Amino acid sequence: MTEREQLDLRRRRLTNGRQAMLQRFDSGCPISQLPITGAVESRPVLDESARTAAPFPDAQCVHSLFESQAKRTPEAIASTFGTESLTYQQLDDLANRLARNLHARGVRRGDLVAVHLERSFELLVAILAILKCGGGYVPLPTDYPVARRRFMLEDSRAVLVISLRAMPEGIVPAGCGVLELQGFDGRVDGAGLTATDLPRPEQDPSDVAYVIYTSGSTGEPKGVVVEHRSIARLVFGQSYARFGSDRVFLQLAPVAFDASTFEIWGSLLHGARLVIVREGPPDLQAIGALIRQHRVTTLWMTVGLFNAVIDSRPETLAGVEEILTGGDVLSPRHVQLAQERLGPGTRIINGYGPTECTTFACCYTIPHAVAQSTSAIPIGRPIANTRAYVLDELGEPVVVGVTGELYLAGAGLARGYLNRPELTAERFLPDRFAEEPGGRMYRTGDLVRWLADGTLDFVGRRDQQVKIRGFRVELGEIERVLEDYPGVDKAVVEARELAGAGKAIVAYWKANEGGRVVREELARFVRTRLPSFMIPSAWVELSELPLTSSGKVDRRALPEP
Repeated sequence: MTEREQLDLRRRRLTNGRQAMLQRFDSGCPISQLPITGAVESRPVLDESARTAAPFPDAQCVHSLFESQAKRTPEAIASTFGTESLTYQQLDDLANRLARNLHARGVRRGDLVAVHLERSFELLVAILAILKCGGGYVPLPTDYPVARRRFMLEDSRAVLVISLRAMPEGIVPAGCGVLELQGFDGRVDGAGLTATDLPRPEQDPSDVAYVIYTSGSTGEPKGVVVEHRSIARLVFGQSYARFGSDRVFLQLAPVAFDASTFEIWGSLLHGARLVIVREGPPDLQAIGALIRQHRVTTLWMTVGLFNAVIDSRPETLAGVEEILTGGDVLSPRHVQLAQERLGPGTRIINGYGPTECTTFACCYTIPHAVAQSTSAIPIGRPIANTRAYVLDELGEPVVVGVTGELYLAGAGLARGYLNRPELTAERFLPDRFAEEPGGRMYRTGDLVRWLADGTLDFVGRRDQQVKIRGFRVELGEIERVLEDYPGVDKAVVEARELAGAGKAIVAYWKANEGGRVVREELARFVRTRLPSFMIPSAWVELSELPLTSSGKVDRRALPEP
């Protein structure tokens, strides 16, 4: 579209906006439905949000980008784990051999393959091999309850599970195969396969790269479908962090957490080194040793972990050039302490974004020496090839300073929710502000406002969704599991700040008439249904749940645990 055509399109929208406002007024509609701002006022805000276009390799698939990098720097170290390292050539060769094996087992373009693996070389090889076959990978955390893992396999209709060893009984449904990688050295199943006759299916950047499951308000997790193009948009043409062959990334996030997308592909598609942290509870001493030994330049941490490090062992992060943190509201106090203790050589970036927008949608590089009076850290501006709209309840743009709901658009948007067309249609809407037809925007449910400097300030949520240790949690899902327990009449779950524990999940419940619920047995039941990050930290039994005058649960009247 030429500049003249863009100008004409904007003029038409301006005229249409005025006409729509006049029609509403002439029709005698309620004042509450009249837009607060006119097109003249909202246009600058929309224009600012739209100025994010930047070139990136949107015509290539992720594994093709990796293969190109491997050809450019075959002897460079791609990844380090423990005392071992893999070069780009070695990693590509191993992935080729496994891809040949997967193809022989029937994996084809569009198939989903689950990876039941912890952070390791095997995980990287498996992911690359799946993509080379034309498939998409589904992270299947090894510590999730059996019922949840089985649901994810059934819902995704995965054709195969790649695991280090035999799968636990009761997880794998009929029709889903298992490939064990125990003792994996490239000779999968002892077949000694080579890269010859490597499958080269016809592929497109709009093909599925991965499906990550997030908490669902209906009581079941939902799979977010992310395409190759969206991953390329995350790590190319960007300025929120530095990418290049001189960088060293730390892989600290679980593969089921979309921050791993930034860690893995932000390094491997640019010739950088990926240092893998062994799975398990964070060991700050071990993490600090890895950072010093490998001179880590870039890492991601959830807000909870960042705060804990700054409170107890800030020297852990000494020497890191870029720390991206997010997954929850940042604490200005901890940011100030981090800047004081780490010095001006460390950039701290607030990284915001839902899984549905491929890890990051907005970022904010926090100025060094944050003012002592700062009460909140903005989430920043939209990153390259991302558009942000702040809309009122009628879907009209709001002006600077007015709170509205955040909608996101651009190349980072996921395809939608796997096998959930109604939910996809509810959350992924036509983008009526896009200059090209067919655009979509994602309704985040987050309340924000534009600040005068063009950054976004996070205000809160419209629903019961919270972030716990970086994971998105629908409190309604936990409530439904609690109410499935025999003897529980009604349950309510809240996220509360607990002394010494930070933000934590608190479960309140009322037993059936004349019934009795043993707290320890209830907790055991919940652990069989939900992953560890969704397990309540405090349990409160009530004889009656407090109600408002309208008969709804009065959440403000719930006692402190």
